[in-house]
Amino acid sequence: MLFVRRTFLFAVLMCAMLSACQLKQKSAVSSGKSVPFRYACLLQMERSEGYVVCRIADAWHTGKTLRTYVLLTDTTHLPDRLPAGTVVKVPLRRAVAGSSVHAALAYELGAGGQLAGMCDANFVVRKDLRQALADGRLRDMGSGVQPDAERMLHNGIDGVLISPYENAQYGPIAQTGIPLIECADYMETTALGRAEWMKFYGLLFGCPEQADSLFAEVERNYLALCRKAARATSRPRVLVDCQVGGTWYVPGGSSTIGTLLRDAGADYLFADNTASGSLPYNFEQVYARGADADVWIIRYGSASNLTRAQLGRDFAPNRRLRPWRENRIYLCNVSLRPYYEDTAFFPDRQLRDLVQIFHPELAAGTMLQYYEKME
Repeated sequence: MLFVRRTFLFAVLMCAMLSACQLKQKSAVSSGKSVPFRYACLLQMERSEGYVVCRIADAWHTGKTLRTYVLLTDTTHLPDRLPAGTVVKVPLRRAVAGSSVHAALAYELGAGGQLAGMCDANFVVRKDLRQALADGRLRDMGSGVQPDAERMLHNGIDGVLISPYENAQYGPIAQTGIPLIECADYMETTALGRAEWMKFYGLLFGCPEQADSLFAEVERNYLALCRKAARATSRPRVLVDCQVGGTWYVPGGSSTIGTLLRDAGADYLFADNTASGSLPYNFEQVYARGADADVWIIRYGSASNLTRAQLGRDFAPNRRLRPWRENRIYLCNVSLRPYYEDTAFFPDRQLRDLVQIFHPELAAGTMLQYYEKME
């Protein structure tokens, strides 16, 4: 196989367990003012004098809490009692991003100077992050699977943003005393739900107003594109990604890409699969449902662009699919374009591409930013 699929790699590589960095004080029940969220389902926040309580729901166990954080916004007047949870002094000044997804968001928030390092530096595509790594403003903190705990201690890190998974176990980094902030945003089932988490990260970096403003812009753009797509007179049937190594990982209908396809005015052929992640299928299972698809979009990672001829050579049955025969395939090479770094919290950017692909008559004059038609 000449290309390597990296679907959602940046969101699921990290592995760790929450640090026991908590103040040795009596706990109190939070009675602050609730912060409303319109789309995010896994995040709750309550503001109190001097601190904010953030509760992250356990996406794998309904009704349970994955983690509770107490963000100290005023360390000069510390309350006698705080709610139970991991205490994090904000704003973070020397944070580590466990992936380029959250590092990119910090830069979008104007908080790039508060990042001291990031993991999985070899996967960075975005130019400003690559430059920061090259000139030493960002330090490579090792693999997201096994972060370099010693290097973090040596660099005075005050918080690590990591993406959890079910029953995650953390290694030496859990013993450092550095607060580990579990970023479960990728488990949201809607694109705007994930994007709304930037309000949480805005608090962590001390720029909540900037985060609110950015999200309002994303929401406005996204909903405007949804209204535009709703005017379309047709809804193309869409296949996503391709078979690699004998398995075709099909995004669930309740995944963010599934909801993006719906909002872009397409009929996703696996929309009835209500999974929020991806499920393994073989080619024949996909072919049974998608042989006559109208459009095929493929996200992949490679040093060079995939061609139609190569797609047919690498796996001959691909030629049986209607989009291959009629050349209706659109590609996103995530090794060359900052797809994950840009679109995780700015889904309006991806939605704009999808509306243009599915309904070019509604997007005259718009240039594709992440996708391109296969040659």
